[in-house]
Amino acid sequence: MALMPRRGSRIASAACAWAFIACSDGGGNLGDSGPDSAFDAGWALDSEIIADAGLDAGPADSSCLPNVDDLPEVTQLSERGFEVLMKGLLFPTHLELLGERVFVQATMIEGGIYSVDQRGCDPQQHHPVDGGPEVLSKHESTSSLYWVDAFGGQLYRLREGEVLATPIGAPRAVGATLAGLAPSDLGLYWLDPRCALHRTSLLGDVEVALTATTGERGLGVKAWGAEGAVGLCEGSPGTLFTWSATSAASRVVWSMPRREAWLLRVHGSVAYLAQPECDNYATACRLQMPGCCPGSLVSVDLTTGSSTTLALDEFGPPLAMATTDRGEILYSNGVQLRWLGAGPEAPRVILNQPGVEGIQVDHTAAYWSSPRRLGDLVDGLGYVVKAPLSALRSK
Repeated sequence: MALMPRRGSRIASAACAWAFIACSDGGGNLGDSGPDSAFDAGWALDSEIIADAGLDAGPADSSCLPNVDDLPEVTQLSERGFEVLMKGLLFPTHLELLGERVFVQATMIEGGIYSVDQRGCDPQQHHPVDGGPEVLSKHESTSSLYWVDAFGGQLYRLREGEVLATPIGAPRAVGATLAGLAPSDLGLYWLDPRCALHRTSLLGDVEVALTATTGERGLGVKAWGAEGAVGLCEGSPGTLFTWSATSAASRVVWSMPRREAWLLRVHGSVAYLAQPECDNYATACRLQMPGCCPGSLVSVDLTTGSSTTLALDEFGPPLAMATTDRGEILYSNGVQLRWLGAGPEAPRVILNQPGVEGIQVDHTAAYWSSPRRLGDLVDGLGYVVKAPLSALRSK
């Protein structure tokens, strides 16, 4: 998906440090930062920055992050019982949950992977500041996160409980350019620029080519069960295919009405895709959001190939989504967050949150990253939100 530029301009280290203001009420303070804390990244917080951060003020919510009143959206967030877990992030996009922590990718030249616990406490940095990580993916069986450094092509793994990520495999071991990274029990699946499916071991080596060229461009890949994979390829028409480890074969299960879409999630035997109504979403929407290209949220049964349009959206195709264990859907259309119940009802607007590209859900809450940008328009630094599912379900 190429909605907007993925790299911001270089900014001062002091501005980046806003994301790692030490916690209060159980989260510690600046003097408690240990040898493994995020502050070992080499940032120096002088007295002026500390004063500006308002560290002497008590927390405005039940999280450990103090003083979020400087966010323009704080009123609509607090009125709904939502909490800000992290702030001061430049272009936060991908989001993942691992154990009791929330991980987020902040996309910038000095990019990185950062995390806090689910109360907004104990902020940590997990990636060198000179990297530019992409494709944050979780492997449930090993409780690990994987990502690729976009600059050097190095693959990284971070296991639950670790602070620093470990580089694994050789640089560019999973390709200089790839569409997605899908960890499974058999290894890491990825698509090359010609949409052929590959797999490496969970250590990033022993590469195996699983399919021949199947399309013009890889648009996304997800693990399917413990061993299989689902891939999406651009073309005329574009295709959604599955690869089975049992049969060692791929099968096209759905032909897209248009050339491009993006694979948002695979849940059980269902794949969820965003389908734009224009032929070139990146070009059409470069400077004209919102409403430049309507779109739809589509579900595809991976066993039968039948498709269902779950929602039509006048603002644009969904940029991110997550499903609850009840079958409800929380998704972003680039302008708003919307809630789609499991029954036959129209999507309901939760709140205005431009540019959300990362959403995750656990048994009790939803989490998302808000980059605070609309197309190429940036309105300050972004943040991460936690919202109880009970609040999202209430009308």
